[in-house]
Amino acid sequence: MGVHRNDRALWADAELLAAAHAGDGEAFAAFYRRHLAEVLAYLRRETGDRELAADLAAEVFAAVLLSAGLPALEREAVRWRVVDELGYDQIAAQLGCSAMVVRKRVSRGLRRLRDQLTEVSGA
Repeated sequence: MGVHRNDRALWADAELLAAAHAGDGEAFAAFYRRHLAEVLAYLRRETGDRELAADLAAEVFAAVLLSAGLPALEREAVRWRVVDELGYDQIAAQLGCSAMVVRKRVSRGLRRLRDQLTEVSGA
């Protein structure tokens, strides 16, 4: 990559996602900016609903963040709680820990996700 190493807009998607996995928020922001319009356009065509398309696009990019930028235990706890809609006790049984530990993992994971999304959106 040489001269353009700092210009993330020139990086391949795989490089951006690997860097995002390592905690590089700017890399995820470049990936997000590169693909947002295309994802929104596709979802608008498929759903016919602008608001639903925006909600689904947010879920798509949240899934990318969850897969790339959260510690594994937080990612699993958030996925089971938010996506699979399992209760804290059910998740605790799966993980072999207390419901209080699960609540902390979910809270930390959601905070990390919110911080990353805020960083990406510039809010």
